[in-house]
Amino acid sequence: MHIVRIQRGTSPQVSLLQEQRYGKEKDLERDLAAAPLLLQQVMGTPIHLLATNFRLPGDERVAGLYLDSDGRLLLCEVRLARSLGSTREVLGQLLDHVSALSQYRLEDLSTALSGKLEEVLRQLSHGEVERYAQMCQQLSENLRAGRVGLVLVLDRAPAHLQRICRYLCQNVKIQFVLLTLKRYRASDDSDIVVPTLVAQAQQQQAQANLLELAVQFAQPGHSAVPLDTIKHRPNWLALYPRTWPQSVHFEFLIHPEKDCRIGVELHLEDRELPQLRELVRFLGSSDLQDALKVHFDSARIVWDQNYQGCGRLAVMFDAASEPDGLSAAMSVLMELTHARISERLRPLSKPTETPRATVVPKE
Repeated sequence: MHIVRIQRGTSPQVSLLQEQRYGKEKDLERDLAAAPLLLQQVMGTPIHLLATNFRLPGDERVAGLYLDSDGRLLLCEVRLARSLGSTREVLGQLLDHVSALSQYRLEDLSTALSGKLEEVLRQLSHGEVERYAQMCQQLSENLRAGRVGLVLVLDRAPAHLQRICRYLCQNVKIQFVLLTLKRYRASDDSDIVVPTLVAQAQQQQAQANLLELAVQFAQPGHSAVPLDTIKHRPNWLALYPRTWPQSVHFEFLIHPEKDCRIGVELHLEDRELPQLRELVRFLGSSDLQDALKVHFDSARIVWDQNYQGCGRLAVMFDAASEPDGLSAAMSVLMELTHARISERLRPLSKPTETPRATVVPKE
């Protein structure tokens, strides 16, 4: 099937973009290396390219080696469907790559990457010495434990491979992605690459949703209430309303212990807050519960009065829930609670001029 391109203007022009199939694996590798965003949007966390055609211990090579913001390495293998071989052989080789990479010590990996590892770690730690040391420690521990992500990128994915990869994503505790790329040629001789996510582990899917939500809530006017700041890490996205203390805020939170379900939540995180008792009484009230039940199934609504000795209110959603649906749920929670909580917090509020919401760099 073709892609239709419409060029806007006084006289719109419509053209068909024909697929230009990849003839060589190196062409697929080149497009992937040139645009890390193709992987980042499905991994749910910023990733940085460390090397292409990277040699593993034992002289095996992988198309790409990446590092994410949690200090976890990501191996990327690229194949054309016509030269894929048996599914058993392909998946076995991927797991063998993880085993080979885990033989590296941090010092050996640094030497093999010729300074690129330190450059990326400095970028991720924003030049902070303590954060740099923590990132090195995380990376070292992940290497020893074999906590490495796997991405298999194809031009086409056979049905039996899709089935097996989806099973692995749901039943094996490993970060795994199956992705296909199709290339189309435009009339100006530029290429348009279209990614299709075929299989992904639940946590990665949930993290990708949070990344998209972070982009949405950074836009002026997107939030149902005025925001001061936004803080994002792979497993949570905190939204801080203007004039509220940061210990009282809205949050999207991934719950790995609950099949990576995503909570649309309101948190209380300060036991010394003068209005804590009033806020707890309001969030746990039957009136608020009944108002939430108008919009959400009662089984989704959770009031946890023991959270950090303070409390949190959550509406739970599956990891695969669409970001737009999660955003709409947060708007409902904000509309039902913001005014009532602001009224109770008013003695703490200070009238200030605050710029529009921005995403705070990850800590």
